[in-house]
Amino acid sequence: MRPPSCKWHHSLYGLCEHSLKGKIEEEQPSPGRFNHVITKVLLNDQTYWVDATFSLQRGSLKNRYNPDFRKALVLGDGSTALTDIPLKNFGKLVVNEDITLADFDNDSAKLTVLSEYTGCMQTIFVPWWQTPV
Repeated sequence: MRPPSCKWHHSLYGLCEHSLKGKIEEEQPSPGRFNHVITKVLLNDQTYWVDATFSLQRGSLKNRYNPDFRKALVLGDGSTALTDIPLKNFGKLVVNEDITLADFDNDSAKLTVLSEYTGCMQTIFVPWWQTPV
């Protein structure tokens, strides 16, 4: 059951092609041109594209990662043209490495790696128990 403050409109399906990276409109029209289906969700006056096959995603809808589909043929809304799927800020990975070579005589060394993930990168790579809600 959704919260009472939630304004659910509806969801639609969008046919996508992941290998063409938005250049599907340059191809000849064909139902066989698409190789993936995602969902377009309209919720609280916002549009979200959700790929249910992308597992282990966490966090809010606005932070969910989608592959770089760029375009979809939306089914059920009467559209006859491709719809743009906005690219999300994928986030970034910052890695700091600290190497300490203390003593060459007894082969002692220390490597410290600090990795910081932001945006969608965080929901993909950081374990769920360490991901802020």
